[in-house]
Amino acid sequence: MTKVEQPGGDRTRGGGRGPSPLFPHLTTGAALDATQVLTDPHLAARGFFQWHEHPVAGTSPHSSLPWLMDGQRPPVRRPAPCYAQDLDYALDELLGVSAAEKEDLLARRVVSREPVSD
Repeated sequence: MTKVEQPGGDRTRGGGRGPSPLFPHLTTGAALDATQVLTDPHLAARGFFQWHEHPVAGTSPHSSLPWLMDGQRPPVRRPAPCYAQDLDYALDELLGVSAAEKEDLLARRVVSREPVSD
């Protein structure tokens, strides 16, 4: 059987700011911006971020699952997809859209292979 652990200790169980004065049954914590999260020593010590090479963004951090399985953090399997990377797979394989329907969706800009700015 796989043992699942939820790391965090005091930070997730009231070590941040403690019980809420308005809702004593709720535990609150610090609200961090992206830079604070990426540089947080607690998350770094827990190995929360996994770094992957991305074809557009370069090497970038990806947040891990917030628990351990059998004492190990499950790996991030791949970086975030590029824009429309899986469009053909989604339309063709998952949704069964015909070639004509796909061309119609592209022409009407229901779907797009590039970001639309207008």
